[in-house]
Amino acid sequence: MKTVFPTRASTLFATDKVATPTMPAESLAWRLRHLLPHYLRHWQKFAVGFLLLAATSLSAAAIPYTMKRATDALLAGATAGVMSGFAALLILLALINGAFRVSGRVHIFRIGRQIEYDLRNDLHRHLLRLDNAFFDHQRTGDLVARCTNDITSVRMFIGPGFLQVCNTIMVYLTVLPIMLGLDPLLTLMALLPFPLVLLFARLLTGRLYRLSRAVADRFGQTSSFVQESIAGMAVLRARAQEENWHDRFATTAQDLYNDQMRHARLQSLFSPLMMFGGGLGAWIILAMSGPEVISGRLTIGDFVAFSGYLTQLVWPTVGLGWILTVMQRGLVALERIGRVLDTQPTIPSLLPHAHAIAADASTPLPARVESLPPLRGHIRVTRLTFRHPGGADAPESAPILDAVNMELQPGQFVGLVGRVGSGKSTLLNCLARLYPVPAATIHIDGHDLANIDEQHLRRHLAMVPQESILFSTTMRANLLFGTPEAVEE
Repeated sequence: MKTVFPTRASTLFATDKVATPTMPAESLAWRLRHLLPHYLRHWQKFAVGFLLLAATSLSAAAIPYTMKRATDALLAGATAGVMSGFAALLILLALINGAFRVSGRVHIFRIGRQIEYDLRNDLHRHLLRLDNAFFDHQRTGDLVARCTNDITSVRMFIGPGFLQVCNTIMVYLTVLPIMLGLDPLLTLMALLPFPLVLLFARLLTGRLYRLSRAVADRFGQTSSFVQESIAGMAVLRARAQEENWHDRFATTAQDLYNDQMRHARLQSLFSPLMMFGGGLGAWIILAMSGPEVISGRLTIGDFVAFSGYLTQLVWPTVGLGWILTVMQRGLVALERIGRVLDTQPTIPSLLPHAHAIAADASTPLPARVESLPPLRGHIRVTRLTFRHPGGADAPESAPILDAVNMELQPGQFVGLVGRVGSGKSTLLNCLARLYPVPAATIHIDGHDLANIDEQHLRRHLAMVPQESILFSTTMRANLLFGTPEAVEE
């Protein structure tokens, strides 16, 4: 049973989906549209993180060069004191590099956590602003998945993703000039496999994105199924449907498993592919540098430094295989979250300053009534016609309310009787303005409901929905929900 009680007014009781806008996947900037403001707000922190990564790369690059100098000095007959100096310098460089590396990672990961916190709050706050029309066509479990699993994927995209990409760029910018200074030809030959590896990786990322999207959507469906199982447990047991329902869940879980395995198989190709490129480069250095060392054109110290620098290039490149997966998951999560954030309330007054915004440039929204006396509850409905908009891929439905006329005096007690689906609940939702109502169709105390300020209306309205809900707090807090200032009586 659903009941609406306008305070000190007529009492009306009755017994007994609007689509979100969909947009095709666009450019990278389109997917990042809701993340860019967070990047801009924290740009100074990201700049500090980038400088820490640069310091990490520079201190790491100094180690192979020091090894080269130490090797050449050893072969030249350096004294024990000189070699001890090189050893102390290597220890100092390792400590400096470790300090910069840890500081940079902690700093960037902290930024990712902060943006995760902000984005989670933004999404939850936006969900509270959306009206019933949005939730009619959304699975609760899928929305929960977007608020939890997808937000986590975005945090991985921001933190480890940003770190790995910047680290790879800095390593290449630092190491390549040094390697070219040592031997340009050997450097170019050692790097020859990397463009081919990156080309193959680029060809695989498109399919990886599609599989990441399939996994995210399937996870949302599974979450919805679990939510429905818990919410409907009493019905399932009353109808003895536990086994049948579990079989349906097993099918859903199997579909999720299959999508995850396809994603994992493709993801597993990236690291071996990157390692192959690094190993092939190392083989080229061994094959080509041996004769160079024998001929004396390349010193043993140069060979040691070259091997060290190639190792520094290999691991960031191998890490790109993992980070490409993280980035694809993050982009999918951003797209799913963005579709929720792009959805705007269909009831104007649920939008901040909505009275100054027009949903359609040709039809300006009516100005809200900012100051009204207490509502008494004289309700007049005049030729109210209402239809539920269709879902994302469905046309608009036929009118569920067609030219309804009624008038209720304050203090009246009125019951609406009708078959399931005849529009009783819809009429009550319209009277409570949980759905957008056409202008000049519903008046309360002579004021157009479409113009009444949302907060003013809510202060004079009490509604008991058909679906009961107890929030995870005390019984007292549930009883006083919405009216915490109520006295004990």
